[in-house]
Amino acid sequence: LLDVNLPGLDGHDVCRQLKSDPATSNIPVIFLSAKTSLQEKIRGFELGAEDYLVKSLEADLLKAKISRTIQQYQEKRKLDEKIQEAQTVAFEALSSSADLG
Repeated sequence: LLDVNLPGLDGHDVCRQLKSDPATSNIPVIFLSAKTSLQEKIRGFELGAEDYLVKSLEADLLKAKISRTIQQYQEKRKLDEKIQEAQTVAFEALSSSADLG
């Protein structure tokens, strides 16, 4: 969760840094802000946030949004692993067929 209004580095800057670093680019970001303009929300999504929530919201809604974001993140990681495995199998098959002539 990132608040847009943070002292020093604001939430946009933190999100930009997270998303630009390959080691942290997959970390899901949810903005939580008192800023309600459409431009502000769009900016959050353009920076790579998964969601943009406006203060003040009910605790149960916040928990549901966080749970759903975590679930999506875990599903994406599993899919990424399956893609990597499929690519490895494909490269091994190509290599084996090349060895056979």
